[in-house]
Amino acid sequence: MTHSAFWIYRQISKAVPHAREQDGASWHSSPRRQLLRRLAILISAVPFGAAAYGLLYERLTVEVTRRRIALARIPKAFEGFRIAQLSDIHI
Repeated sequence: MTHSAFWIYRQISKAVPHAREQDGASWHSSPRRQLLRRLAILISAVPFGAAAYGLLYERLTVEVTRRRIALARIPKAFEGFRIAQLSDIHI
């Protein structure tokens, strides 16, 4: 997941033209400004990496749990019935 986030960051940083300053002391060229710009790009790319991970890998891990429940007062007509519960369906 982190590899995809870094790949997206590199692609975006290549595509975004960096501001050209005429004055080297301009506030655009400060290291803090560059760090904040890179962090913003990285943070905005993380949800896409997480979504790709969930779509590509976690959708294949389905958990099936079978429980036998004994109810004392269930009518005879309902013996042998099965109940299915589907949870956490996001796709």
